[in-house]
Amino acid sequence: MTASTPERQEGIELVQEAINRIEKTIKSHGGSFNVQMGPKVVTQIDEEELIRAMERAQLENQEADGDDDQDEEDMGEETENKENDKDGGGGDEEEEDH
Repeated sequence: MTASTPERQEGIELVQEAINRIEKTIKSHGGSFNVQMGPKVVTQIDEEELIRAMERAQLENQEADGDDDQDEEDMGEETENKENDKDGGGGDEEEEDH
């Protein structure tokens, strides 16, 4: 979460208040909440580094999400193959009428 204000201390207090409200709401619905980094005043250079770090984290999360999808697809195929084996082969073959 980022915010801009000319009043540094007031800005930190308001962001902390927002964090506290978000945490309360999430926990009241049975969720979990963890602050990775508390509010602080940053310089333009710090902010640019933070943006790059957040972009890297987002990219890593997207890669992990893609991995999960592939694993689920593989598991689905494996389950399907096991079911076909139980039936004595593939359900794809057509039987001939005699």
